[in-house]
Amino acid sequence: MPELLDFGKNSIFIWTCYGVTIVVLGAMIITSLRKKKLAKKALAIVLEEQKP
Repeated sequence: MPELLDFGKNSIFIWTCYGVTIVVLGAMIITSLRKKKLAKKALAIVLEEQKP
């Protein structure tokens, strides 16, 4: 298994790319979940205003 994770002289570049990718994907997930929560709140407010 360790030989599978060894990329030779390019290890630093490859592991840096993996790290950046994980951070960016994590940030996108967190941002999407927050926007979903805000959209649900906004929808609830609009629906509440439309009640007779």
